[in-house]
Amino acid sequence: MTASEDYARFVQAATADPGVLGLVLTGSHARGTATAHSDHDVVLVAADGHEPRRTATLDVAKSRRDGDPVAARLDEAESTSWLLTTVFALHGRLRPYNKCLRWELETYPLEAPWDATLPERVAADPVSLFPAVARLARERGLGDVLDGWGDDLALLPPLILA
Repeated sequence: MTASEDYARFVQAATADPGVLGLVLTGSHARGTATAHSDHDVVLVAADGHEPRRTATLDVAKSRRDGDPVAARLDEAESTSWLLTTVFALHGRLRPYNKCLRWELETYPLEAPWDATLPERVAADPVSLFPAVARLARERGLGDVLDGWGDDLALLPPLILA
């Protein structure tokens, strides 16, 4: 069986599964730059009710609140993927691979403050970017999602409430 046939079988099985909300094709196939050596990069969106972006963001704050700096740092590292995915999604774009991130931002810039310095800023202090992500989410009409976090919002940096 070829890679294309494997991919077609995967798509068929996933779309037939009622627990799958959708599939998002990313990578070179989504950009139209695939070669004979390219694989299919697919994000499967499941209907399990989990909110990974919320959890990743709040885990950092909760670990800090609980006095566990090692867990906070690990949570922070884990949250960077969701932060980048969210920033690109709020701009109507798919997040590029880390190795392509700078090139993507230089070639197809996002609005400020999401410029080509984003990789360094995320690597240095991703938590400092959460307020800007929250502002962007509110600008895109998603304030109700943030407000739905309830009392947990108080754990996050004050600017996230603005």
